[in-house]
Amino acid sequence: MQTRMMNNRSLFSRRGFLHLAASSLLVAAMDKLVGCANGQPLRVAAQATWPGYALMYLARRQGLFSEKEVALLNTTGLSQSTAMLLNGEADAAAITLDEVLHVIGEGVPLSVLVILDVSAGGDAVLAREWITNLANLKGRTIGVENSNLGAIMLAKLLEAAELKREDVKIVPMRLDHLESLEHNRLDAIITYEPNPTLLEKMGFVRLFDTRSLPNLIVDLLAVRQDREKQHAHALQSLIKGHFQALKLWQINPDDTAYHLGVIMDTPVEDVKKSFYGLNLPDINYNIHYLTAPADELNQSVSEISNIMQREGLIKHPVRNDRLFITDYLPEGF
Repeated sequence: MQTRMMNNRSLFSRRGFLHLAASSLLVAAMDKLVGCANGQPLRVAAQATWPGYALMYLARRQGLFSEKEVALLNTTGLSQSTAMLLNGEADAAAITLDEVLHVIGEGVPLSVLVILDVSAGGDAVLAREWITNLANLKGRTIGVENSNLGAIMLAKLLEAAELKREDVKIVPMRLDHLESLEHNRLDAIITYEPNPTLLEKMGFVRLFDTRSLPNLIVDLLAVRQDREKQHAHALQSLIKGHFQALKLWQINPDDTAYHLGVIMDTPVEDVKKSFYGLNLPDINYNIHYLTAPADELNQSVSEISNIMQREGLIKHPVRNDRLFITDYLPEGF
């Protein structure tokens, strides 16, 4: 049981260490294997084990787009995907909104084409059973991943608990959150699925999660604006394939779970659990939220930017033309 839990924890990590040498080898290998009559295929960095991104890999597995046109590059997590966007090894990537703002802040303009998933409980704060409410966190140790996502969740947690940073002791965590929890004897932990589900089974109490933070932790497909036009058709094919795969999952989840289990490298019986706490937006949802002026998402951009700037994660508020666009969403689907 312990081995399975450790395996699942590593597979579902949303943040990874930067393995730039490994990613370079991966891109080189894909370039040799995948050809395109009009040049290189669209290179998309995405962690296959994350449920919201796995549907793109399902679309590839089902032959819903050409591998000569779209090369999916499986990464260790958001950090590697972001790095590949920044250094040009990827043309597009599946990343969170905070990572989008980080890339733009580093001087690489992006356009967001699809909302892949929205965290609605998938990111959460779990505490020992004797800590029964947010106020009880005062004076306690809280484990937080050293990432944009960790900083944002911590800021919102302290705000909800009406606590200041000095009221709690923050302990940086390694990628294996549950190991860090036990190693550091933490009182509470900021983490994400499948860890919250596992911890609740162990008697931990869920104090706070993203159901209280609508549209703040959002996974997106973003493309470098300097690569967008040359890969327009490939982007359309990839996005249409994603929504076709989403429909397969919605209509026939039992059969689809077998394919997703292979993609995500997780037991079939655990596949459905991995989607707990995630909303998977359809095309109509995407049209509503991405169409200008995209007020709800721009409000999230403003809120995240303020937190990231306050925490020193970006230097200036993010400004980016064509940030949210609907140009590549399928019609009459």
